[in-house]
Amino acid sequence: MSPRRPAKPVGTPEPPPQPLKDAPEVGPGGLASVDVKDVVQADRQMRPFAAKGWIDAPGTAGIRPPLYRDLTGDGNPELIVAADAQTGRTALTVYTAEGTRTVPILFTVGRRMAAEAVGGDLLLRTAADDGSEQAVRYHWDGERMRVVSDERRYSKSLADCDSGQGPQPKRTDRFGQVCE
Repeated sequence: MSPRRPAKPVGTPEPPPQPLKDAPEVGPGGLASVDVKDVVQADRQMRPFAAKGWIDAPGTAGIRPPLYRDLTGDGNPELIVAADAQTGRTALTVYTAEGTRTVPILFTVGRRMAAEAVGGDLLLRTAADDGSEQAVRYHWDGERMRVVSDERRYSKSLADCDSGQGPQPKRTDRFGQVCE
């Protein structure tokens, strides 16, 4: 019997994230000192959302105010930009600075998305029409943000189950006749 060889990797390896070509140069102030509108215009995946303009909060179509969180653990905050579409979907990109260049390290799309930092991880929650919520947690792997957990939770109970909204037993007399 011959020794087993390691299995070949499945799928095609992803190329490392590349800096945005026409993004503004990142100075000593980091990504917080860069004009977010210029970053969005330089990113072909986020550029279409710029036409809808900028919004103050989720709910209408446009680009939300940026967030800054250190997700790579280098002590410098990454730039998180989310844009809402009229369809109820949200596109989100995380950018990091490599020297003076801006590099997108995560792009994802979801329905009614909310983002929060959990330690050095990014947690994205999306809502579905069936009452479920998907929570995807991303962690920096040294090259890009990678999924470390993906959970779907169902928070709505069916009306006939334990919600108290289902059919209630009717009061009957001792002969089984319904009492009104």
